[in-house]
Amino acid sequence: MIYLVITEKLTPEGKKDFKKVLEWQKRLDEWLMSHGAAWKSVKHFVTLIGEPTYETWLEYPNYSAIDQDEERSKEFPQNPEWRELITKANTYFQRVNSKVTRELQLS
Repeated sequence: MIYLVITEKLTPEGKKDFKKVLEWQKRLDEWLMSHGAAWKSVKHFVTLIGEPTYETWLEYPNYSAIDQDEERSKEFPQNPEWRELITKANTYFQRVNSKVTRELQLS
């Protein structure tokens, strides 16, 4: 498995009502799943010690599944619900970076 890791900072608006951010995140995840997202699981993390960040880890079976989601996402801007969700993302977060990682199997 590989993971697409998206790292973001919370904006002042996102910090103001974190519960609202989590409700929005759940809505976004459900919307993506209902529209055919290729990832197998999604997890969200916040920093406890150090630079405050919010991370989303999307688990994919392979690189082509990431490419499938990339292609599928090109259709989303026409959907009004997607536009509403993505507007909130830009209100709550500032993207820091994204990367693809894999878990090491140590034996």
